[in-house]
Amino acid sequence: GFMTGYNAWAPAIYKTTDAGNNWTNIPIDSTTNQHPTDIGFSDPSNGWVAGYWGYLIHSSDGGMTWNPVDPGLTASFTALALYTSKFIWVGGYQSALTRSTDQGVTWQNISLTTTGYSIVKMAFPDSLHGYITLSNVNNNDQDGKMMRTVDGGTTWIPVDYTTSSDKRIYSVSFPEINTGY
Repeated sequence: GFMTGYNAWAPAIYKTTDAGNNWTNIPIDSTTNQHPTDIGFSDPSNGWVAGYWGYLIHSSDGGMTWNPVDPGLTASFTALALYTSKFIWVGGYQSALTRSTDQGVTWQNISLTTTGYSIVKMAFPDSLHGYITLSNVNNNDQDGKMMRTVDGGTTWIPVDYTTSSDKRIYSVSFPEINTGY
């Protein structure tokens, strides 16, 4: 397993191979002063870390080495989603969203038109169907939104999940297209 965050204010990635009993700090470039926010692996070899100010790095050797990737946006990324090693989505502040359909070689800006919201979490149970949660950046995470796509993120449809005026939603999980939590 992997986790990402900070170690003495430097970006850090940690790896465990014994169910979390021991963690090894994997060296990454700490001179960039980036803030890693999310990590994911699409298979045992291919991993991605997203973070603030357009920070995106990729590992193709099981997390032993990490290389910078230019996702085409400089937004502060807060979430990433992977479906196989081929499909990658990275989203964040002010509804910024970019995707790759070729293992991260090229990136397409598919940012949402919803302003004043940041992407909190994403889930893609396949290459076309996806779900995102958003929080209002000016209202202490109140007025949360959820949206879904059926075309890989080109278009998004609002999901009405509650009638409460104080909507806070932080995470979403869809292990299958029709089953979500």
